[in-house]
Amino acid sequence: MDKPLATDIRAEVWLALQLARPDHPNVVVRPQGTFTRSFSPDVLSVEDVDALPGEADRRYVDLSREGFYDMLPEALFHPPRAASGRTETPAALSKRLRQEEQQGRQFWLPAEQEVMRQRVRIEQQEAQTLTKATGPIWQEVFDWLLSVRGFTFTDRQQVCLLAIWINAHRVVGNWPETAAYFTRFLQVPVHITHGPRRAPLRPVRFSDRTDTSPTPRLGAMRMGIDWILPPSHDPADDGGVVQLAIGPLPPAQLADYLPNGIGWRYISLLAGYLLPADADYLVVPLPDAKGAFFSLANSPTAGRLGMTTALISDE
Repeated sequence: MDKPLATDIRAEVWLALQLARPDHPNVVVRPQGTFTRSFSPDVLSVEDVDALPGEADRRYVDLSREGFYDMLPEALFHPPRAASGRTETPAALSKRLRQEEQQGRQFWLPAEQEVMRQRVRIEQQEAQTLTKATGPIWQEVFDWLLSVRGFTFTDRQQVCLLAIWINAHRVVGNWPETAAYFTRFLQVPVHITHGPRRAPLRPVRFSDRTDTSPTPRLGAMRMGIDWILPPSHDPADDGGVVQLAIGPLPPAQLADYLPNGIGWRYISLLAGYLLPADADYLVVPLPDAKGAFFSLANSPTAGRLGMTTALISDE
């Protein structure tokens, strides 16, 4: 019975997951051409066939891929017929062509299994390299993939960043899931709120005015003539503002999330993957209430300006 997949997953990835199971059946792939690929998934259908006693079950997987039948010259499978006195009817011609196509696909089926087996093996090696390699090997592959230079990541951050690369296309705009990825990577609580941009009140430049009247007195300016409120929302390019509340943070970590801090740089990196391209973002570090205080010594001279404290100029 045909069982279409819920998502359009690449055939090699799905087959690698199936073959990783200890009780997987024998898989037979059947390329069906790319005529429907523009509106159909890569894996067209999956059919399980119960085998006879003593034999392994089979799973037939129809793919929207080109097989040898589709790539080789048509005359190889449909040779021209010698001219005869009888004219072949359209129904008979269609039946003959379908039979020749079925025979051609069946002939090349063993070779196509070997080609797909090699492709699945390559997929398994790539997945193992990306998920199980550590140390210098992983760092070399990691730098080669997206050339993330200037950062030193822990193993947890590397795995998290790999997951972000894979899932960013479906995470963008999903704020709870986006916050979860930020939290997992930064190892600090992250809360995300999204809203429209708030445009400030902007006075009209007097060079734009059409009249030559003097400047109105304070409090006598007229809305629409002397002052203009910009539109609150422009659907063309206004992606809003994303506020990232980081914390609460202990005093030792607050400096990391100020401009040019390592946490600030991490957020800039992740924002390029997880936040909408047309949205601004605002980083708000939240100090921990337990460390947001200080005390002076119990002394009559503690904290006296000129004695125990001094004002230092920035110049």
